[in-house]
Amino acid sequence: MRWRTALSTTAAVGLISMGAALPAHAGLTTYCQGTAADVTVPGDLVVRADQACDLSGVTVTGNVTVRAGANLLAEDSTFEGRLRVQDNAYLDAKGSTIAGNLVLRSAYGAYVEDGAVDGRTNAQESGFLYSLDSEHSARVVAASGETYLDGSVVRGSVTTTDEHLTDVYDSWITGDLSVTGAAEGGLLCTSEVDGDLSYTGNGGLVQISASAPVGPCGVSYVGGDVALVDNTADVIISNTIVRGDLRCDENDTAPTGEDNRVRGTSEGQCAELAPTADTSGRARIAPQQVDDRREGVLEKAGARTAEGEREAAAAGSAGIGD
Repeated sequence: MRWRTALSTTAAVGLISMGAALPAHAGLTTYCQGTAADVTVPGDLVVRADQACDLSGVTVTGNVTVRAGANLLAEDSTFEGRLRVQDNAYLDAKGSTIAGNLVLRSAYGAYVEDGAVDGRTNAQESGFLYSLDSEHSARVVAASGETYLDGSVVRGSVTTTDEHLTDVYDSWITGDLSVTGAAEGGLLCTSEVDGDLSYTGNGGLVQISASAPVGPCGVSYVGGDVALVDNTADVIISNTIVRGDLRCDENDTAPTGEDNRVRGTSEGQCAELAPTADTSGRARIAPQQVDDRREGVLEKAGARTAEGEREAAAAGSAGIGD
């Protein structure tokens, strides 16, 4: 899903900075309000509180800060340092590279599409982190929000704590996936986790690979152990290849599922899984579309992107770069 409008291919050249220009542009901070295209910004870039910055084909050589309530929209751009998104601020990055860490602190959210984050991704008490067809070269950590990996690669572990939900679709995680305390649970759908997989203390549906109640989902692969522990809603695991052990303990109801291939041992409540049925016990659960589960967050991201585009266009040329 894309909401971006075409940006102007020209931008006025200028610089708003703190301090004098020094060799190699050391110590510069540029403030962005409006639109800019095909320029390089030396040093750090700041989007002031409640303002909007819309970039296309822009390179920033330093760190980027999106202050409270601000919007940063970036397409085909490169950020050579850290990118920090603050209270109620928003990031929409498409076809862009973040060479440093991506940090969200009480942010409205971040939507990353067809891009790359070379550093760590850390989202704390933020609305959402949505990664679509993107690559993360280091671990992803999130707490107290919503996390979606969709057609993405994480070259490290993914750890979420006390989230609303954590959903992984058509993605590859080279380390562990750990989901703890998610109020609405989590979904692992047609994905690969090379390390261990654990769902602990979640309050909503935990579904691994099964085609229902959320689907369609294909086979998923786990290179290590699977632990399903102390979850209070339905737990379903089907059509999953597990190279290690499958352990299920102290879930409110015993997990269900079928057509798994477990190369280690199946233990506890998963020693003998019963097939999943609806509440009548007479028919399989009718699947809900995967698209329905992520529709809400995509609508939120789309609305904030459109708002940022309008505000940046109204502000005109940002007058940044060289």
